[in-house]
Amino acid sequence: MSPTKTQPDELAAAFHEKVGLAQDLETSAVPGPAVMIEQAAAMAVQDAVAHLRNTQTIANAVLGVAEEMLLRDGDGPQANEAVALAQSAVDSATLNVERISALAAAMIGKNAAG
Repeated sequence: MSPTKTQPDELAAAFHEKVGLAQDLETSAVPGPAVMIEQAAAMAVQDAVAHLRNTQTIANAVLGVAEEMLLRDGDGPQANEAVALAQSAVDSATLNVERISALAAAMIGKNAAG
């Protein structure tokens, strides 16, 4: 099942709708809604970057194994397929970072605008 493609502005609007109740939480013990939105956006970007870093680490391991296979057996098709799949995973994780970053920027921008 492929994920639906939702524009960052639509996602930001939905997020703001869901956290609308946070407007009533302004006390000294609880951060205001603006801070909560900024923290959530920052954490989402951090998680996406960590996912990319972990995916890249796994892809590097796959590349090492594929290289060893080529040197040992000369098995090109299997090694080439592994390299292609590893690169595809990294590309997907990179797109995820871009999408999450755009959403975070939209959320923060919408929050700053009021």
